[in-house]
Amino acid sequence: MLPSFSFLDFASYLTVFLLSLSAHEAAHAWIAKYLGDPTAYLAGQVTLDPTPHIKREPIGMLAMPIISYLSCGWMIGWASVPLNVAWAQENPRRIAAIGQDTGNQNAAGFLPVKDNMLALLHAPQPRANFITRATERGIIGKGAGNNLQAGGL
Repeated sequence: MLPSFSFLDFASYLTVFLLSLSAHEAAHAWIAKYLGDPTAYLAGQVTLDPTPHIKREPIGMLAMPIISYLSCGWMIGWASVPLNVAWAQENPRRIAAIGQDTGNQNAAGFLPVKDNMLALLHAPQPRANFITRATERGIIGKGAGNNLQAGGL
């Protein structure tokens, strides 16, 4: 836990995180319906209420943001809306406007992890804080921590 943990700060961060991610995913779902794919709309994803988004992605919407906040002091996570892959393959220009991935659904499950790792590796200060704390706690070795902070993988 952070040395100066404040429940009010944590609750504020989590509330803003959940509402902004819900709004972002609701926009994807609404645009998909507008362009002809009602899948996300029918699944109840066109809403600012975080509950359906949390039910769909509990790790990315709750677990990861809480863990990252408690260990690093900032939140990172992900969410998604359902997509009709057959419709997406028939309408590649529309799917590009929605901003969804039409790849293999098994591989798509890895995308948030890859994107979050890229964000972590390209954000100098949070990366340094995360790596320093991980090194101090013995999660990674000191040599590995130095290499990661220097940007070498």
